[in-house]
Amino acid sequence: MADYIVAKNREKYIGMIGLSTAVFESIVAFSLEDIKGIKLVPATRFRKNVTCKVEDDKLNFNLSLTVKTGNNVNEICRRVQNHVIKVVYNMTDFDDVIVNIDVRGFYI
Repeated sequence: MADYIVAKNREKYIGMIGLSTAVFESIVAFSLEDIKGIKLVPATRFRKNVTCKVEDDKLNFNLSLTVKTGNNVNEICRRVQNHVIKVVYNMTDFDDVIVNIDVRGFYI
């Protein structure tokens, strides 16, 4: 299991670009601020609210969040998943992404 993934090279012979999983975690965490109706569960000393692992050349994200009361949980989670996939692709050209969401509760 790697802590980074090699970006897709568009030009030959200019070198490799390695992106740390921490970069992907930051991209996703910042992008989720744009979505209304959810909040990331506050990170603790021992647990992150967004984690990324590379498995079988795919990025596996795990998100812990709360949903605003009154929202359809399935609909908003699907929207979050599609948003994460789109943002990661737009910023890195990487499209093999799995987004797992752990809904920890609700807020008013």
